[in-house]
Amino acid sequence: MEGPEAPPYVPPLAVKVMRVSAPFFASRSVPMFETCSEGAQELQVPHSVTHVDGEVWDAIKSTYARGSDSTFTDAPTTLRDMVYTDQLVLPGSFGTVSVGETFHAIVSVTNTSPDMVRSVRLMVELRSDKTDKFASTMHMLADVSAPELAAGAQLTAKVCHSIDTPVTHALVCHMQHDRPPVHSFAKQYRFPIHSPPFVMQSDIHTLDDTHGAGPHACHRTLVRLLLQNTSSRPLRLEELALDTESWHASSVDACGHILMPQDIRAYVFVLEPHTPISPLMFRDALLNATDHTQLVSCAIPLGHVQVAWRIPKGEPGRLRIGPLQHHLRLPRPVHGLFADLHLEAHDAWHVDQTCHATLHLNVWAIEKSLLGSETRLTLVMDDAWDHVLMHGPHQHTLPVVLEECMNFRIPCELTPLRRGLVPTGGMMLQHEQATVRAWKRLAHIHTT
Repeated sequence: MEGPEAPPYVPPLAVKVMRVSAPFFASRSVPMFETCSEGAQELQVPHSVTHVDGEVWDAIKSTYARGSDSTFTDAPTTLRDMVYTDQLVLPGSFGTVSVGETFHAIVSVTNTSPDMVRSVRLMVELRSDKTDKFASTMHMLADVSAPELAAGAQLTAKVCHSIDTPVTHALVCHMQHDRPPVHSFAKQYRFPIHSPPFVMQSDIHTLDDTHGAGPHACHRTLVRLLLQNTSSRPLRLEELALDTESWHASSVDACGHILMPQDIRAYVFVLEPHTPISPLMFRDALLNATDHTQLVSCAIPLGHVQVAWRIPKGEPGRLRIGPLQHHLRLPRPVHGLFADLHLEAHDAWHVDQTCHATLHLNVWAIEKSLLGSETRLTLVMDDAWDHVLMHGPHQHTLPVVLEECMNFRIPCELTPLRRGLVPTGGMMLQHEQATVRAWKRLAHIHTT
């Protein structure tokens, strides 16, 4: 005969996870009304109004039972005249977590056995699943212990973590104790992550240097952010900023802006670099490009977007989006040299009047083996100067000892020959009978 079956093993510890969320005041579900005794005028009820039984009015009145019938002592208004009652309820999003929100929870371990349990340890981890776009992550949120846990006693830990990826997460609770036969076990709580209540698009623009902006203004960069509220509730912006280290970014006063459902708002940041943008930053990309195109793709990091928001009856959110990058396509170096040319005017442009200007020529030695060598650079005008007359020589020869960065300032005099937006001609920089770079239109000038 077989003996009686052993009872199933029951761990001496039980774990519970409780989501922590800030409550809000409940709103009224029916319109407010006054009786004649409270000052309302007696009106003749039309025959089309359906009679309402007294029990229905009693049910309506019960919705104002807490805090809605008492009056303020120092104010003429009553609580029942306001939109909200004094009842606290959980937000409508309770039980769901969205990207940008902070997940708060309390993990409680209870000794459900009649005896004392010793060497109790609770470890809480938050893990995210791996997808095609996001790698799996693991964050240790809590590690607490108690030398002894009496019958019915609890060991608790408060955990929080900011959610920044829209993938399924799992809260894993590891428990250890000294009670045989099993000294440790784990429980896992999985929950999906919803998308944030908005979508953001970014556009990056630079000032076109063909309009005679000068060597400094052409480095100015504009970042336009488009925010659209994709939720069904109003969205209130608390913060919108561009966090960057190598740029000076203008501030945008977006705090308090309300975006109704499907609303779109545009915000523009003006960025100016702390140091001028140099092709030496992209030396490896320019020298090691494997394709045979004349332009090489390079990227300039601009920073991250910091955005914070609130939604009625929802959790506050905060996200750090980015990094934003400005992609450039730079011409390949010729003979290991890279050049840039800008026209800076010192006077206003008037038709048939001479204007004093300066040509700013910057030359970089991309190949380090060229440093210290003597050579000649030649800046030559092309034949397209039909609407602007350049006085003086049409060719400038520059004997140089090559350095990493060389700056040349060439004064010139120009006379526009017609009004309006007038294009100048072009120029070429030559080195040992090879064209380092050609500028088809040096600038477009506004002439009066």
